[in-house]
Amino acid sequence: MKINEFTTTDTDKLPFDVVEDITVFMKNDPIFYRNKYYPALCNMKQEYDKKKSADGEKHFGRIVDSAMNTYCKKFQVARKMSDLFTAEDRQNIISKITEEEIENIRKGEY
Repeated sequence: MKINEFTTTDTDKLPFDVVEDITVFMKNDPIFYRNKYYPALCNMKQEYDKKKSADGEKHFGRIVDSAMNTYCKKFQVARKMSDLFTAEDRQNIISKITEEEIENIRKGEY
């Protein structure tokens, strides 16, 4: 055994980008997508069609919170959700999804 196996380091970073991973999860998990993501997306599209803008926090805030919780449970993450996702990560997820989906709405994909 090595000494570093007994100690923890400050570089407790994950080998992947949590923002990217959760957005992929939200779009590719069939149950989550059907039950939560798509209905929020439809509501955002309706708002966008009326105002030509949409509030990402309003439509995706609770969905992202739910996704982070579901993600941790489904993949049995050995960290608390608050340790895995920061407030900045949450905001980045909402911004990323909003930008991507507004672009898809403008292209007429929904």
